[in-house]
Amino acid sequence: MGSSTPVALPGSGAWPALLLALCVAVTSLSSAGCGKAGDARAQQSGSQSRSEGDGGSEGGGEAGDGSAPRDGGRWHGEGGVPASAEPDRTGRAGSDAGIAASDGGSGDADPADAQDAGGDPGSDAGTDGGGGASDVGPGDAGQTEPLRRRWSQNHGDLTFVHRADDGALDVTFRFDGATLDGDMVHGDVAVDGVVVHSTAGLTRPEQDNGFFAGLCVDPGQQVAWLPQRNSDAFELGVPFVGLLAGVDAGVFVDDVLTLELVGVRSPSGSGAYSLWRDGFPPTFFFASCDGIDAADAVQLPIGHDHFNMGFTEPGVWEVDYRISGELVEGGSSTGSTTVRFLLE
Repeated sequence: MGSSTPVALPGSGAWPALLLALCVAVTSLSSAGCGKAGDARAQQSGSQSRSEGDGGSEGGGEAGDGSAPRDGGRWHGEGGVPASAEPDRTGRAGSDAGIAASDGGSGDADPADAQDAGGDPGSDAGTDGGGGASDVGPGDAGQTEPLRRRWSQNHGDLTFVHRADDGALDVTFRFDGATLDGDMVHGDVAVDGVVVHSTAGLTRPEQDNGFFAGLCVDPGQQVAWLPQRNSDAFELGVPFVGLLAGVDAGVFVDDVLTLELVGVRSPSGSGAYSLWRDGFPPTFFFASCDGIDAADAVQLPIGHDHFNMGFTEPGVWEVDYRISGELVEGGSSTGSTTVRFLLE
């Protein structure tokens, strides 16, 4: 997206027929269908949100289960596509040292170029732990925003923790060596103190039998991308973002939390956000281009998991999530958060 170098999903030759055959073979052995991605989706304009939602869709498990393994953007493995059928990837655009300056050299992106309404421009003020931090919009005009550190590489989890005192679910980023403003960070950092920055892109195959309709773009078009697989994130030099249900066993029914998509704000107001897992076919849990409703949900067992995230345009995004779980002792526990992304 923007200056990024796209990864083209396999889309030439006879592979769509092979993929469809694999889908039929896989689904004949399980109760799952050929994925939400096959549904027709139409772009919607304006900010997208919903106020209520019920339970999650199928999900959980290890990120690699039933997926098409990728290493460096190439699909391979049993039932995979020969590397010769795929476009080559030349590497990541952008600089490991930071984000290209929009104003001619500060190193900070100008949030006014990518936000719906106002917001303060970036600042070079430091934060605890060293490094520069910048307030990357969007935001309400005149509103004071917290300084945000740019998460540009390595691993961290959006983490959901059950508070024993009042039973609520807290949300934080938990890092184990992630790069924030050039510093290696370990431990918890408030969600409103971070902007997730990616320069990776992914191109929808020209022929995919509708399996990648959940990307919310036409075949041959590109989305900005946060990869599910560590190998892709490492090669492209972008964050490896996980979702962590950091709760104790036996507290929630079936030891499961449900993460719901409740709102998306894109730079243009008409962009779409997707979350999916690799597989034959891929399984889309969130795809905001057909509206946001109760179907935009994923179940998270105790532990952490990884998914792909896609964004249909570059710039600054805010995505609203709700996390919830049914308590074994009765009642439920909920929490919510807004995560900011910067896509180039």
